[in-house]
Amino acid sequence: MKIYNPNISKQTLGGGHTFRRNLEKALSGKVEFVNTWPECDIFLISSVTIVDKGEVHEAKKAGKKIVLRVDNMPRKSRNSRMSPAERMKEFAEMADAVIYQSKWALKWIGSYLGQHGFIIRNGVDTDIFYPLGIKEEKDYKKFLMIQYNRDENKRMTEAFDMFSKEWMEDSNNQLEIVGNFSPELVGANFDFFRGEGYNYWGVIEDRMQLANIMRSCDILLYPSYSDACPNTVIEAKSCGMKVWHHGHAGVGEAASIEDPSLKRMGNEYLELFNKIL
Repeated sequence: MKIYNPNISKQTLGGGHTFRRNLEKALSGKVEFVNTWPECDIFLISSVTIVDKGEVHEAKKAGKKIVLRVDNMPRKSRNSRMSPAERMKEFAEMADAVIYQSKWALKWIGSYLGQHGFIIRNGVDTDIFYPLGIKEEKDYKKFLMIQYNRDENKRMTEAFDMFSKEWMEDSNNQLEIVGNFSPELVGANFDFFRGEGYNYWGVIEDRMQLANIMRSCDILLYPSYSDACPNTVIEAKSCGMKVWHHGHAGVGEAASIEDPSLKRMGNEYLELFNKIL
């Protein structure tokens, strides 16, 4: 079985790129990932914003199987060269299978696409993201906040306020901050004004370094509003962390996932691929 899973974007961070990397590892030795669509049996669209529209149409005409993965709806405000919603609907109508990342994604995005499809939740690399055998006992809580894009739906201000409330109850509590934030916000100490204790790491591309930070922390603050199945949440759970969220969108599904492994995710994708061939 040959899979074409293209990426024309120059970005390397974000959930869609993490998914592509994880899927290749999950299906290693079971399928072959190819570099051009004429070689493939299945054209997998990981995200509508990272594929060439012309290639999708050419592949469809040539009889290739088209599979569309649906996470969140990409925002027009951040993808000015296309209309992501119209493109996603167009691809969904062409697809031989549509995969939604959560029940929420199926209900919310599927109601627009008009395609029922399948639910396959994300998996994470449990060779990297795993809990400590014995965690150090301490008399304070260590919180974590992660944001790699500046989408307002991540609700970083709310996450910071969640920490401030905990710090007011115990000034020994600490916050680790990872990700991409404006120079103005970093320079203003993330707008903390009570003397809250935090440590800012910046962008971390080394997955093991990120996992080590997660293993050192107790609680992920994740009040995000419209994430379908965030990898960050599953990674944190796999490292033994608790996740504080408000039940929005698919965050609760990610925080309560029974099997976070790539093996489970890979098997579910492989089963679907075999069905449509």
